[in-house]
Amino acid sequence: MIELEPLLDLWAEVHTRPVGSGPYGNRWIFEVSGGEFEGPRLRGKVLQSGGDWMLVGND
Repeated sequence: MIELEPLLDLWAEVHTRPVGSGPYGNRWIFEVSGGEFEGPRLRGKVLQSGGDWMLVGND
């Protein structure tokens, strides 16, 4: 049996921005502006870049 252990913990600053309503629902942008991560063998900083886009359907 394989035993798993967590690789790291992540703390990130995420800012949300509503884009607005469209024909398929509401759009949101999540922007990453920094943070840190740490684990048994890894440690570092999250750079200010990247993000995610979400579409919340009308249903």
